[in-house]
Amino acid sequence: MRHRVPGEEGPGAAPEPPDRVFDASPTPMLVTRLADGRVLDVNQSFLAMLGYERNHLLGADSAFSEMWVDARQRESFLDRLSRDGSVSAWPVVLRGQRGAEMHLLACADAIGCEGEKRIVWQVVYAGEQRDALDALRMSEERYRSLMESSPLGVAVTDRKLKISRANAALAQLVGAPSASALIGAQYSCRVAVLPGMREAVRRALDKGESSQAMVVGATPWGKDVELLVRLVPFRETSGAVSGVQAIVEDAAALRRLKHDLLQAARMEGIGLLASGMVHDFSNYLSVIDIYSTNITRTTRDREAARQAGQIAEVSHRCTALVDHILALAREPPAESQGTDLAERLRELAGVIQSAMGSAVQVEMNVAANLGRVAIDPARFDHLVLNLALNARDAMPQGGPLAVEVRPVDLADANRPEGLHLPDGPYALLVVRDTGVGMDGAIRRRIFDPFFTTKKSGKGTGLGLWVVQHTVHEAGGEVRVCSERGRGTTVQVFLPIRTAP
Repeated sequence: MRHRVPGEEGPGAAPEPPDRVFDASPTPMLVTRLADGRVLDVNQSFLAMLGYERNHLLGADSAFSEMWVDARQRESFLDRLSRDGSVSAWPVVLRGQRGAEMHLLACADAIGCEGEKRIVWQVVYAGEQRDALDALRMSEERYRSLMESSPLGVAVTDRKLKISRANAALAQLVGAPSASALIGAQYSCRVAVLPGMREAVRRALDKGESSQAMVVGATPWGKDVELLVRLVPFRETSGAVSGVQAIVEDAAALRRLKHDLLQAARMEGIGLLASGMVHDFSNYLSVIDIYSTNITRTTRDREAARQAGQIAEVSHRCTALVDHILALAREPPAESQGTDLAERLRELAGVIQSAMGSAVQVEMNVAANLGRVAIDPARFDHLVLNLALNARDAMPQGGPLAVEVRPVDLADANRPEGLHLPDGPYALLVVRDTGVGMDGAIRRRIFDPFFTTKKSGKGTGLGLWVVQHTVHEAGGEVRVCSERGRGTTVQVFLPIRTAP
């Protein structure tokens, strides 16, 4: 491009037509000579911004220099340009034709043209540039925040599946030490690809279609994985696919979630079944209660009367348990005045010993003045009996069974490791047997609904699940310590709501 200066045309030469692209650009632009600052060309956008006429600027040695409000600012700009060859987004203040000062951002490039050095200038309003940059930064920050806070693994790759961006969730899924360790990593051939993954990659990169597939195997960090990967084409502003965005989930965790939902549906079904049976069962209990009461009143045999009284007591407790089972399918009960655990255990002592049989020696140790715990009395009875019966079944040859309750303060330094409860006073119920114990595989599953090690017909696998549900509802926690051949100790922490 040749920049015109008045008087430079030779005799009889036709004027060179203006550069249409340069003149029509919406960005204000002008061209000056580096040596003396003479304006060689200027476009309409620049003239409109500062209010000058073309003839006032073209060919003038000092016209553009005089627009600078601060001469030192101009010198610093030209020094930087001479050193680097280009300057970007430099804040400048120029004076318009009517004297108004305009705060702008200037970009300039030094180029060689027709044997001399020239400067191509571009200027924009500083406010417009800041707004554009702020909008870009805000958009980038929103994307980064969403990516980093996502519970799903997310990565952005190029067309060769080389990772340029990743989040912490993905690092955890694949066993990497951090998200930064994934940057630059490439899809590894050590990971076995199930049928469909290569097709999914091809569809995303070549056809621009979203797809998904499974990945199974060992990652470069030595972790065995089973992942569900969703691939979304990553497009440039031109529409070309430059890579993919991968959204990664733990397939095994998804299966566990599905299993838990099915278990929840089964529990809901049991609640509905219990609701249908409760009236018939209550009728049976009523008959037992009537006959046992009549025997107590009419018999002259003191032992028979005592046993009939225990039958009636057990009947009453069974009625409470029926109500408890129904309550599991309803909303949690309203806050009550609480239960005195020491009093309840003293009342349960005879029932526990009777249920254990002669081969099990029950040792009760109940602290006084425990305070009251926010748990329904019938639910607490059920909890203790459940733990005691499990302990009895774990001791087929009999043996000692210890049941104790005492106060503890979790604010003390001797807080048990791994206990996830807030500080404060708690009642600690301990049920300790000398039975067969459990290994780690069984211990990890004891609170799963329907899991049992008993023979078919001997247990439902719901006992400990109900215990845990009851304790959590009361704001407490259950801990189980057991080893094969060394017995089992169950600790139940229940928060004390009312001081003694």
